[in-house]
Amino acid sequence: MKKTPKIIIIVLIVVVIIIAFWLTSRKSSEPATNIETQQAGLGAQVFDEVGKDPVKGKIPDLNPLSAGVNPYSNAYKNPFSQ
Repeated sequence: MKKTPKIIIIVLIVVVIIIAFWLTSRKSSEPATNIETQQAGLGAQVFDEVGKDPVKGKIPDLNPLSAGVNPYSNAYKNPFSQ
């Protein structure tokens, strides 16, 4: 079996790993901007207009364990059950 194809494949894999490491580890040329210093876009405008609590505490109590919530309490009763 020839060793040259194996050596070429190993060298190519090592070169790809080195290039991938170099591309992922180099620093960005653009300076990072702080979120607070960025200009507000349309998303920020919509978020401010909607408000923090759109339902304003008007959520119904849907606890299935509380009394009076069972919708089947007055349902038809099976005549064959004891």
